[in-house]
Order: sequence, then C-alpha cells, then structure tokens
Amino acid sequence: MNHKERIMAVLKKQAVDHIPWVPRLDMWYLAHKEKNTLPLECQDSSLWDIHRNLELAMYERNGQVYREKIQNLELVIHYRDRRIKDEMLGRYKSTIFGRFKEVEEVEIKYVQDAELGPYEIVVEYITPLGAVCTRFSHPPELQQAGVRPVQREYMIKQKKHYRIVEYIIENTEVIPTYSRFLQIQRKIGDDGVVFAMARYCPMHEILRSYLGYERGCYELYDHPREVRHLWEVLTEQKNKIQDICVNSPAELVSCGANFDSAIISPSLFGEYFLPYFRRFSQLLHEQAKILISHTDGEMKGLLEVFLETGIDVAEAFTPCPMTKLTLTEVRKLWQDRIIIWGGIPSIVLSQDFPRRKFKDYIINIFREIAPGKAFILGVGDNTPADAPLERITEINQMVKKYGQVLL
Repeated sequence: MNHKERIMAVLKKQAVDHIPWVPRLDMWYLAHKEKNTLPLECQDSSLWDIHRNLELAMYERNGQVYREKIQNLELVIHYRDRRIKDEMLGRYKSTIFGRFKEVEEVEIKYVQDAELGPYEIVVEYITPLGAVCTRFSHPPELQQAGVRPVQREYMIKQKKHYRIVEYIIENTEVIPTYSRFLQIQRKIGDDGVVFAMARYCPMHEILRSYLGYERGCYELYDHPREVRHLWEVLTEQKNKIQDICVNSPAELVSCGANFDSAIISPSLFGEYFLPYFRRFSQLLHEQAKILISHTDGEMKGLLEVFLETGIDVAEAFTPCPMTKLTLTEVRKLWQDRIIIWGGIPSIVLSQDFPRRKFKDYIINIFREIAPGKAFILGVGDNTPADAPLERITEINQMVKKYGQVLL
C-alpha cells in the first residue's frame, strides 16, 4: 500500500498492513529554515521533499475550496518596523487576517507609527458603520521557534462593535475555489492526503477571532443577546461554507480545532457547537465524505458530547503528559466510532525528553491502541523545533516493528 491508500483505508475502516505514521513537521521546518539550521541533507529541500526523502506520509491541513470576497471595507495597517510588517503580512497572513485573509481586492493603507511596540502591528477595519481593530505581536522568541504571531487585541471591545463585525460578515461573499484544492492534491499525489479546510464553527470563531476567550466568557453573560445574534449571522454564512465543502472534490473535510473543556464547557458545546457539527457531518456522510476535527486541546470534559457530533476523526489528538487523557480511556469510550489520529505529544519528540523514555513512550502507544484499528499515528500537535530528526526516523522503524494491525 502507498501512503495515501493506507491512510484512506484507516479512515474508511478498512484493513491495512500496518498503522500509518503521519508526522507534522511544519513548525520544526519553519524554525530551522528561519535560523538556517536545517540538517545538511535537508538544506536545499522543501518540507514535502523532506517527507519524501525520509519515506514519511504527509498531509496538507489547509486545502482551500473557497475564498471570501469582502466588499465595502477599507484596511489600515499600522506598523513600526517594516520588516516585521512584511513578515506578518507575508508568511503569517492567514493568522493576521483570519477568515478575512482575502484582502487583495480591499483598499489597504499603511501607516508607520513610532508609538507601537517594535514587534507589533495593528489592523484597522473601516466600514460605513465604524471601525474595529486587532493587534498582533511577533517577538524574537516566537520568530526563532517558528511560532506564529500572538493576538493581543480583538475586534469586539465594546457593545457597538458587534454590529460593525456583523456588517463585515454580511458583506463577505463566499466563492468556491476547487481548482486550488485540486492543484495541491496533484502535488501530493499518492504520498499523502489533503483536507478541505472549513476553519472553526461559528461560536468558536467568535470566541477565538472576534472576542478572545477571556472577554468572550464575560460577554456570554453580560451581552447574551448580542453574542447570540452575531452567532446567528455567522452561522448563516458558515452554512454556505459547509455546502461548498460538501460539493467540493475533497473526500476529507476539517472543521474545528483547539477545544479545551476548561473554556468550552459541555453545556456551551451542546448549545452552540453541536448543532453546527451535526448538520455538517450529516451532509458530508450523505456524500460518503469524512469530517475531521483538530483535537489538540484538553478534551477531558468533552469526550462524551463529542460522540454526538458525527465527527469521524480526532486529528492531532494529544494525550498525557500534555493533557489529562490517556489513549486507553479514550479508546474505551470512543471504541472505533471516532478514529484517533495522533497519540504522540510534541514534548516527547523534544531533545530534552530522555531518549529511553521516548522509546518506551512510543512502544506503549502500540500497546494502548491494540489491536491497532481506527488509529493513525501522528503528533499532537506539531513536531517542536528542538526535536532531533532521528526521532522521526526512529519512529519509522518502530512502526514497522510494532505497528502491525491485528485483523
């Protein structure tokens, strides 16, 4: 079996020769590329070249099947350092603009501001109803680790900002872009799989992108009517994204990520998250497609309600010591109803994690998930910058030795 066949067989709950091993090397690669410290054999290689040279399966999480065209909007970018501005709006464009990353057709002005911090930019969104802004910072320690900029301020800071954000959403047209997806799929070929990315469900988008988690928790109680109305406006548009994904050439669709039961309670999940995932999974399953969610957070309190979503795959699943979960307890509850893709906490790959403990940890994974069905070995969530590349290749050998699936 080639890599793609093996991954797809697991996702369709068919027989495979051994457990697929599909590491995520993005952060490791970007950090070493930034510092010019890639291993000698990798220095002239792209990320995908490295995967192929090491005989590793690959996956692209951000396959694009739609774009968003924004109307009646002006952007003003405030910055202090031109290099930081260029980097943030280049490599990290999707982080800075989030779901409003289709800015090519929007008028943009640039204003140099000496009062900003040296590693900051502020993005001002100006509409006929008023303006909202976001603030990001990318200090040297994040740059060197290959970590994206951190958001310091969010769009909604006052009650009047809700209507402005709704206006932006209502003036954003969702357009299919299937050719982009097919192009990336052809490049990966039989070496892996591509997900169509549908980003976050509406309430999670609100908490992450418009309010921030801390303010969001207060706003759910202080301004419940405004939050709910924004949720309804965004849900109407997000349903259109669902429909585009369902009708796309993608077999695998990713929606949702970074769940943490310390912030998202089972009751909040049930009221605002569950209806969206149920609709999405039902539509996808009618077309024999698979719904994937990026589950690298603390899922301890959400395991049971997750079974009600119709989600097929928990990708980037992260057990202890980075969360309170073990593969054994999750497997006992989920059985094979939800496929686990992950199992290796990123800390285990770090050079600071003793090699003997690393090897014991990986071998124990095979014990915990025996007989090996409904499981893809991966990293939760990313290979760290200080991971020795030898650990990735050593897992290759352990998969061949211990990863046979018992039928």
